[in-house]
Amino acid sequence: MFAGYRDPEHTAAAFVDGYFRTGDLGSLDDEGALTLLGRAKNVIITSTGRTVSPETWEQAVEEHPWVAHAMLVGTDRPYLTGIVVVDAEALASTPHALPEPAGTGLGILDLAADSVVHDEIERAVALANATRSPGDRAQHWRAVVLPAEHSERFVTPTLKLRRGALLDAGAPMIDELYSATASPRRRDTIRKGN
Repeated sequence: MFAGYRDPEHTAAAFVDGYFRTGDLGSLDDEGALTLLGRAKNVIITSTGRTVSPETWEQAVEEHPWVAHAMLVGTDRPYLTGIVVVDAEALASTPHALPEPAGTGLGILDLAADSVVHDEIERAVALANATRSPGDRAQHWRAVVLPAEHSERFVTPTLKLRRGALLDAGAPMIDELYSATASPRRRDTIRKGN
């Protein structure tokens, strides 16, 4: 597409064997067709050494109309978990509005209050898990609602999720997903971010 950058060092770093390093991961089939699998910067390496490209799972969950974003988590952890960002506007336009949060900060919105919402999010996660091998599935998940007043903190102007910001803000919640004492009912709650 182009010969390179003005600085030869930048060109050398950006090209491998004459190909531009885009940061995309892909695979070639027997006929030479390329399938994009995700981004190299998003690859998860678990504590067991398993390398996982999360985009397939995330895109499958995001197909549900009530889901704005999904993120697979598991770097340096024994297994994968998921964070599902609920689209509050889409959900508000249905008869299933979100309940008010209990407490402050990361107040919990109990999905048990509306089994339809719980079942829909659980179905989206189950469908995504069905497309993955057992080691590449989210073992537990939590759904969150991002506060509108801080949306730019978590979402780029092009509406891509800022993974690092969500990982930082959700660190206590993520730790709970890996806690041996986390109950099955609490793993499927909606939380509100800072």
